[in-house]
Amino acid sequence: LKQSRQARQEEQKRQAKNQERNERFRQQAAGLMEISEFQVSRQDIEKLILWEELNRENAADRRCPYSGVQISAAMLFSDQVEIEHILPYSKTLDDSLNNKTVSMRQANRIKGNRTPWESKNDFAAQGWPTDDMLARAENMPQNKRYRFGENGYEKWLREDKDFLARALNDTRYLSRVAREYLSLICPQRTRVIPGQMTALLRAKFGLNDILG
Repeated sequence: LKQSRQARQEEQKRQAKNQERNERFRQQAAGLMEISEFQVSRQDIEKLILWEELNRENAADRRCPYSGVQISAAMLFSDQVEIEHILPYSKTLDDSLNNKTVSMRQANRIKGNRTPWESKNDFAAQGWPTDDMLARAENMPQNKRYRFGENGYEKWLREDKDFLARALNDTRYLSRVAREYLSLICPQRTRVIPGQMTALLRAKFGLNDILG
């Protein structure tokens, strides 16, 4: 509401462009997985967005940022490839596409709840040199590249130093309000659980297909 008319128009153009991109990826994902477009989930679209960002110039050279394994379109929707947070979500609460990439499942397990730089020695032990990781990161959008470097987390903190505190406070407050409201409807031991647990339960209950 505080934006100028020109800023609102620019925002509308950006949203329209993103919607057009998402529809293109929805069709592509449906073709790759041989399902209907209705069954394509938001995560499937995210995978294609992040896969394209690995190397916009050369689709034949899109590799896992950490291991360097080439990720083909056919591999993308297999269990071998996962969406992962570059800087740990637990430390940043940053769930935006700017903080996500796609990587091989094995590399994601080795990285764990650490930054890429904190994981570099374990990557090197697998034969994945740090310099190669940083070189692959250079193919990505500019607002992602720094997150792979030595001061990636510190730089994120400098740029978003107030975001984390605000997000934590807002989350705690909204969780409390939601629990109090729901307790009026369902008084039997209403509890608040982390969003990641919600996502796990949603998948286990088979709700993702319905939501898609």
